[in-house]
Amino acid sequence: MKLDQSMRLRILAGLVIVVFFLALAIFAPLFVGRYPTPLDRDSFQLPPSDRHPLGTDRSGFDILTILVYGSRVSLLVGFASSAVAMLLGTSMGLVSGYYGRQVDQLLSRVTDFFLVIPWLPFVIIIAAILGRGLSTTIIA
Repeated sequence: MKLDQSMRLRILAGLVIVVFFLALAIFAPLFVGRYPTPLDRDSFQLPPSDRHPLGTDRSGFDILTILVYGSRVSLLVGFASSAVAMLLGTSMGLVSGYYGRQVDQLLSRVTDFFLVIPWLPFVIIIAAILGRGLSTTIIA
């Protein structure tokens, strides 16, 4: 498949955006300082200023700092859940293709089952069974 110029620009733009947010999350202390502790509270609900570019929240924390540090968790959950989905999908596809017929039919029906159940209640049930935590969020 040959890529035209506009497709290459879109791919490059997407790559630049992902690398930017990844670098921002990894090097968060360099960009916004250390993670705030309860003792680092300034004034409550300040508007945007030079010191707080996005202002402060009701607890007195800088919103930009909390946002940048929150991107670490978001990227971790996104990449980890994508990796788990790729691993499971590839494994099921390899087993299904290798054994064929009955195994293929069984795995196809299992996949169909998970595709037709309502997603939100299923995730809530998984979270209730597995308990709270980052690994539960990734699995769910």
